[in-house]
Amino acid sequence: MCNFVDITSIHWNSHNNLLATAASDGIARIWNEDGEIEQILHIQEGILYSAKWNPSGNFLITAGEDPKIVLWDTESWDISQSFESGSPILEVAWKNDVEFATASNDCLVRTWNIHNANPIRVFEGHSSSVTFIEWDPAGSFLASGSEDNTVRIWSPLQDNPVMNFDGHTQAITSLKWSKTGIGTDNPHLPPYLATASRDSNIKIWNLNNGKCLTTLIGHKEGVLSLSFSNDHRYLASGGTTEMIIWALRDGSQIRKLKTQGIVYNLAWSKDGKFIALCYPNNVAIVET
Repeated sequence: MCNFVDITSIHWNSHNNLLATAASDGIARIWNEDGEIEQILHIQEGILYSAKWNPSGNFLITAGEDPKIVLWDTESWDISQSFESGSPILEVAWKNDVEFATASNDCLVRTWNIHNANPIRVFEGHSSSVTFIEWDPAGSFLASGSEDNTVRIWSPLQDNPVMNFDGHTQAITSLKWSKTGIGTDNPHLPPYLATASRDSNIKIWNLNNGKCLTTLIGHKEGVLSLSFSNDHRYLASGGTTEMIIWALRDGSQIRKLKTQGIVYNLAWSKDGKFIALCYPNNVAIVET
């Protein structure tokens, strides 16, 4: 799949039958379950860093080195809207079907509404490029990770971060909210946040007091990607030479798979039977 270019992002749609990939050639590709290309989207210049479906799957956002953010209608595959960020976008995260956030290399986090050309809010606080962002399942908080080694938690209702996590010693390479708490199938369980870094460690953070619950150690080098299973039982992490599946009940390793190379991104299928691994120049689907 998709040879000779670096794949930078992968994302399943909500129906779990289409996979969007972003790549260094500036093209977003839409793949079906048989590994065939359904659609090719190419309007932006430079590397494409993110291609993300909204929750309903009727829109897809593509963003990257080109400061233009493009919103695609996934029925017609026409451009529905575009937004000028003024800076390259490194990551996109949907809050709901009409609101999303962007992380950029100007150290800023912006929130947007698809019906407005300008950002709703601009968050300042990081001292280096913001590389990862993700909304919590309830859409109440936005987590951002940066090359300044820190993670910040933002509320859409205020300008300053509500929490700062400073436990990593190198740049943040991934972060993921647990599938617990309000807005999930496990509302009785408290929410927490997993973060990964070039320091090779994964940390699980308590959102009630801002303290680190545990540190998962097992990768030889930097951890580049994280993904929780939908049943809240497992966390998958991808590194430079291996993928590890961790049992969340006790932090033990239940599977360690030697990979084809660097795992830039991971995505569990909704039923938990498969994980998509994003390598520099292809995507592999493995059974769990």
